[in-house]
Amino acid sequence: MSIEKINQAKAEIAATSAYKTITAFFDADSFCEIDAFAKSGEGFAEVVAGFGTVEGMPVYAFAQNSDICGGAMSKAQAAKLKKLYGLALKTGAPVVGFYDSVGGRLNQGTELLAGCGDVLNAAASLSGVVPQISVVLGTCLGTNALNAASADIVIMSKDAQLSLSVTGKHSDAAYNAENGIASIVCDDADKAIKAAKELILYLPSNNLTMAPQSFEEAPAEDGCGCVVSRTVDGNSIVKLFNDYGKEANVRFARLGGQVVGIVVTKGKELGCKSANKVAKFVRFCDAFSLPVVTFVNCPGFESIKSATKASAAYAEATTVKISVVTGKAIGSGYVALAGTGANADVVYALPDAVISPVNVEAAAFIMAPEVMNVATDKQAEVAQKFADENLSAYNAAQNGYVDGIVEEAQLRQTLISALDMLSGKGVSTLSKNLKITVNGVAYDVQVEELGGSSAPAAAAPAPAAKPAAPAGAQGSVVVKAPMPGTVVNVVVSAGQAVKAGDDLVFIEAMKMETPVKAPQDGTVATVDVAKGESVDSGKVLVTLN
Repeated sequence: MSIEKINQAKAEIAATSAYKTITAFFDADSFCEIDAFAKSGEGFAEVVAGFGTVEGMPVYAFAQNSDICGGAMSKAQAAKLKKLYGLALKTGAPVVGFYDSVGGRLNQGTELLAGCGDVLNAAASLSGVVPQISVVLGTCLGTNALNAASADIVIMSKDAQLSLSVTGKHSDAAYNAENGIASIVCDDADKAIKAAKELILYLPSNNLTMAPQSFEEAPAEDGCGCVVSRTVDGNSIVKLFNDYGKEANVRFARLGGQVVGIVVTKGKELGCKSANKVAKFVRFCDAFSLPVVTFVNCPGFESIKSATKASAAYAEATTVKISVVTGKAIGSGYVALAGTGANADVVYALPDAVISPVNVEAAAFIMAPEVMNVATDKQAEVAQKFADENLSAYNAAQNGYVDGIVEEAQLRQTLISALDMLSGKGVSTLSKNLKITVNGVAYDVQVEELGGSSAPAAAAPAPAAKPAAPAGAQGSVVVKAPMPGTVVNVVVSAGQAVKAGDDLVFIEAMKMETPVKAPQDGTVATVDVAKGESVDSGKVLVTLN
């Protein structure tokens, strides 16, 4: 095929709305398309897909091309998306999908259904491994909506549609926001694309990396007036699920330049929607090791169902968890969100906080019935006075249930210091007895799983470039990898003298670091691997003379 025809095909694709969407998302000139010329019937596949950078961070993305058969899902589109998800899994980079499709190519029958299933399965394999963001810019109905809605974060343009029903029933952005499907609703497509770009800067690339840090900014003076806006970095709050479960707020924000998840309870009992929202958010933060700071002002839960939903998410999460009691923490509200049930690493309280097993009036009647022997219209006042004296944060601190009482003016610096202190947190789970075989020899080993998420780990980052081998022949003594794994450290360099038994290289396999030692005295001739490199059993690591 002539270069003229190839360039003509490129120009045809570049003129589509999908291509313009995806290039608006990525940094200028960073987009690299995959399967650019993939065919679907007589035309190009109905999706543009590839990778690039967003503020220098690697990201995979696809945009359904409504200019080609309305963006309808086909087996060709499914194959293209499956490949993209596979690359994201191998390299450990986020996936952002821009949806604008009338549905599927129904004439493909079961092949279409199989393709949709392949895409959904590929996306599911990335759950908890890399962040996934869906951006619904136009129509997204039927099985296509299933994949869009399964992402960690769903952004919708105000006029977009998202529904399993091909009739478009309950598909508008407002309905999806009110029912906890749409995380963010934007006024138009341009703002939705911008929101996705901003979110990328709050999320780690995968479950083995840290979220990008930024310069610390003082809290904005024109904040909303709440304790959160007066505590976190200025202009750093990203609101999620604002129209769903309104007894609690969930946010991303920065604190001292570090990204944290924020949960704010607003002084009312948490219903099922609020509990679901909080639980989903905490689990996402846990999967990607984002610290969770919970501002507790909660008299309890509406039902057992809502209480168990939220409490289980907190109890299971092993990421950094800090609780701040800002108002009342009553009964299950304290246990699930701040106390031992939440397994919080540190619990702080403002000086006027109240911590009680039941509401203050009931507590007063039970604990000091004599003080409540007053007129009915005076009982609330008397109960509050009793609570201030007997159910205060100071009382809880005396009994070891609050780690510190902090005035609001010092809260920001206190939280920043706590985050710094807890940055190296690691949690061990139950040990596992395994049998592994290395070079034909069986070993019984005990392995402890560290960290928070049980999700599969993302592929290791690309290894650093190998150092240039020194001039001259390879050494006469060849030291090989005894097992497959990842090089985590190289402790020698060419020309260095070593003794028999000296450590040369460390290899990590099965979450254990194994030293590879010098078999005899000698001088290092070549170092044939670099830190971060994946090696197979028998790979040459070092040679000696």
